[in-house]
Amino acid sequence: MMNAGYFSPIWTLDVKSFPPPNGDLVNRGELGSPKAPSEKRRYVEEHGDFDNCYSANARTAPSSGQTHSGKRVYTLGLLDQPDQFAQDVLARAKAL
Repeated sequence: MMNAGYFSPIWTLDVKSFPPPNGDLVNRGELGSPKAPSEKRRYVEEHGDFDNCYSANARTAPSSGQTHSGKRVYTLGLLDQPDQFAQDVLARAKAL
């Protein structure tokens, strides 16, 4: 889809926690961090499989510095509008 020019974002709540007895119910997210990325984060930052990743979870660690693919993980502050997702959608629409 991206090769055909379609905007292809991934939007997530980035929630992953495990219940007792093996877990502690603390949300550690499913994206990992820039220093310890999960495969899902690698889809964006290393492989560029999506036009950025947008998370509504304030605990998500955003991308730091330049990524290998040039694509990034953003943490959205839903009170700050237009947020990065809205800005990217509007920019893509204007480019058509």
